[in-house]
Amino acid sequence: MKMELTLRYYSDEVIEKVVQAIKRISNAASQMAGMPEDKFPDVEISSGEIPPVVNDEYLSSKMKEFTSSVIGLENIMTQMPSMGGEDFGLYGRTPEDIPICMIRLGSTNPEWMKELKAQGQKPYPLHSPLMKPDYEKTIETGIKAMTANVIGLLKKD
Repeated sequence: MKMELTLRYYSDEVIEKVVQAIKRISNAASQMAGMPEDKFPDVEISSGEIPPVVNDEYLSSKMKEFTSSVIGLENIMTQMPSMGGEDFGLYGRTPEDIPICMIRLGSTNPEWMKELKAQGQKPYPLHSPLMKPDYEKTIETGIKAMTANVIGLLKKD
């Protein structure tokens, strides 16, 4: 029998503790069930593990500055860390040590957003069949934000 898990975590310091805890708990459960030690579970970590995305603080602050100049600071939200699986974090772990910053672009139609807020609801998340994106506005806003970031980052301070 084989069981596979996807482990999500916010920092590299945590993952080893989680793996050790899984080993301890699975060994303890095996022991309580009366299994011989040679039948205890083998806990292995695959090389396909996806590390967390850790935005560079300086780059994030600059991108917030550049983006707010074209879409307004009131349209920018700071998000709490998420447990979503995203391979973008691998870009920040190359030998070149290039800073990264992943941004999310809202896509909910403003009228629909007002309606949801009036009902005390939040917009539906990505991959929800109830999500109602405003494609044209989303693409327009994305182009403005990314253009402002590229131009801002290419300027010499």
